[in-house]
Amino acid sequence: MRLPRVLVVCIVGFISLLLVLSCPLLGVCVNSSAQDQGVDVQYRQWDVQDTAWKEEFDHIERVTEGLQYQHAAKRQQIKDLRRNLSRLQAQINSRCKVGGCNGQSKSTMEVAEFRSPDDMEPLTQDAPTPASGALDLTGKNRSKLQYIFFRPRCCSGINNQIEEFWYAAQLALLIGRGLVLPAVAENVTWDDPTMSRLYPFDLFYDVRVASQLVPTLPLMEWKEKCNSTFQLDIYPQRNQKIVQKKYEMYLNITYKGVPRLVVKTYKELIGQDLPDCLGVQWPLYLLDGMLATEVFPGDPPLGGLVERNKLFERLRRHTIAGPHIMKAVAQYTRTLGAYLAVHIRVGDFRTWCRTGGRDKLKCPTYKDMGETIRDTAAAHKIGDVFVACAPHFMGEALPQLKLYNPNLTFHTFTSEEPPFKGHPDVVGMAETQICVDAPVFIGNAWSTWSRTVHQQRYTSGKRCTTTLLWNFPRPWCVDKNPPRNSTKPAKVISGGPSASSSSNQSLAAKASDPSLVNKALQSPRDAALQHSKTQPQPQPQPQAQSPSVSRS
Repeated sequence: MRLPRVLVVCIVGFISLLLVLSCPLLGVCVNSSAQDQGVDVQYRQWDVQDTAWKEEFDHIERVTEGLQYQHAAKRQQIKDLRRNLSRLQAQINSRCKVGGCNGQSKSTMEVAEFRSPDDMEPLTQDAPTPASGALDLTGKNRSKLQYIFFRPRCCSGINNQIEEFWYAAQLALLIGRGLVLPAVAENVTWDDPTMSRLYPFDLFYDVRVASQLVPTLPLMEWKEKCNSTFQLDIYPQRNQKIVQKKYEMYLNITYKGVPRLVVKTYKELIGQDLPDCLGVQWPLYLLDGMLATEVFPGDPPLGGLVERNKLFERLRRHTIAGPHIMKAVAQYTRTLGAYLAVHIRVGDFRTWCRTGGRDKLKCPTYKDMGETIRDTAAAHKIGDVFVACAPHFMGEALPQLKLYNPNLTFHTFTSEEPPFKGHPDVVGMAETQICVDAPVFIGNAWSTWSRTVHQQRYTSGKRCTTTLLWNFPRPWCVDKNPPRNSTKPAKVISGGPSASSSSNQSLAAKASDPSLVNKALQSPRDAALQHSKTQPQPQPQPQAQSPSVSRS
């Protein structure tokens, strides 16, 4: 009995062994293997889905963190706005106590609402009224105040346009009116010769600061108030042409058929019963030269205006970049630390420059500028240089400057964020402020852009020895009270239309004089020695810490 059982067991075991060995060969185990493979595929799909869910969760966390940061920033902004509103309301209440509010309730006093520039679009004929108003610091209701409309020179650069704002603001102060804020034409000189790039004033400048100088009214609010026309248009006797027809035609402002009043000076307007909707052409010619200054031999071309004219200095202090630009500049300069800022003027200067004495002052070569940058940076122990230049010439200028300064780090300002994206002149305003904030600046004496930087550096308290010029043997600032001598000074206006004609011609003739040019291009030591022989008062010598000055 045992033997059959053993045989049965052996036969069963042998058959089982054959089945096991024949499983992969005969395909008996295909079904179980397929099940295992299906499980593996399912596990892999779950792993991929888990990875996708984790990435989505991380993205949600990042978005949440960003929203929390924005929420905190907005809360802080609201706190700041409430604090400023309380401060402004306190000023209004104090003025009402002192001068009265003309029977108006304090609650009717209008306070400016700052509108973010992110949503600004070009002004059109049917553009809505901007939300950014002007703060009335006169103690009067703004609706009862009379304003004056003026025309900016919109086919000029932005720095030339702001000059018309100064002239009109000074005229408004003299005749006791507020000022209609103009539209600013962006970069039409270089990029677009039409009026299709007109933008609100507060895209570029701080309306609140300007309104501390003179009460202001937004352009579109004036159009609604005056039905886009004038009751009277003032012309100076000196120039009875229209400043800019395209400006008024594009904004759908009626100027044809408006009665004219031709006067010789602003004094003829004082005490007259003038209408509410009043326009003015060429306000500069009505100011009796009160925004002029004297340029003496040895002064920089077109220099001395902000130093020697208190009225102009006051106007200059109240025209600064908008708060959105200031904030972006503060963030940018914080990353630079100590830096040297330079302005490279190419463009139209390349066409205007001629041989002679003025050539070195107006048109320095890249070699001159590169060596000046090198020596100035070494004198002030600066390793970073910020370059301001027209964007279409930056590709040419920057490599040339780097060629002479391989050990310096050069920086430029670009931004794809609103309001800078698509607005080259807003970028230019930021570049101007970066140059104003720089520890040391070098600019072109004949450029209104460089002159704007110098004026803002002066009014903001920068040391005069830190504002330099290309190929000029002394800093930009001039003496407030220059010595009087037999040389008759030349009159110069702050870049207005007269400055581009007669005044500039006299200055050009003076700058082209070989004796004066040689005097300007000699070393500071020789200039000081020669000055001590010819002038009773000693001229302050340039500081020895700027080798760039002595190299010129």
